[in-house]
Amino acid sequence: MAIRTTFFTLIEKINLALINGLAGFFGNSYALIADAIKSTTDIFSSLQVLFGLRYAKRQADENHPHGHGNIELLITILVVAFLFTSETVIAYESIQNIQKHQKVPPLDIVRSSSKRSWQLRFHIQ
Repeated sequence: MAIRTTFFTLIEKINLALINGLAGFFGNSYALIADAIKSTTDIFSSLQVLFGLRYAKRQADENHPHGHGNIELLITILVVAFLFTSETVIAYESIQNIQKHQKVPPLDIVRSSSKRSWQLRFHIQ
């Protein structure tokens, strides 16, 4: 069940990353680009979790007499380090962009992207 849930989350995050990335690029909105970067990091985190879940299911062998379940801890540490690093980069880039003069993004692009983002996140039709 956990693998299936992670797989569906992965598909959702790919859609969010594409929608927000394209809208942010064409709409000149760093907030949408940052959200696309966050969704992309979630994609890689989900891939790491999928790997960990599948690897942890392996049976015990000569090298691992108690099984492979401890990989879950290692994957958790990797995911946290990856998310911390990506969020630090987003924060740094945001501070750099605040100090620059920015064009105001077209409202219709931002509005439609935000609406689609909410629909995907909360499964609204």
